[in-house]
Amino acid sequence: MENYLNLMLGLPEVTVAKVLTRENEVYLNIKLTNLGTNCPKCPGYTTEINQNRPMILRDLSCFDKVTYLLVPRRQFYCRCCQKYFTENLSWIDWKRRHTVR
Repeated sequence: MENYLNLMLGLPEVTVAKVLTRENEVYLNIKLTNLGTNCPKCPGYTTEINQNRPMILRDLSCFDKVTYLLVPRRQFYCRCCQKYFTENLSWIDWKRRHTVR
């Protein structure tokens, strides 16, 4: 079932870890499959996570239910430039609480 949900969700480097349902709501707890990311300040690549703050995002409704994504927002540390940065996910509108769809 989770493979079907991953295809239906259609987000890059994301897999559905858990599904929670309520009367009119669906919560998809997602897991990011990439281990690291490129630093936006230098050409370095890092896998060193400093902190992980989960957030709830509104997504498109599915099956007449309001759909939310529980997304881990990871903050990385780059040893090359010694800076902290939050991972940029292309399907999240920066500083918004909903997906770009």
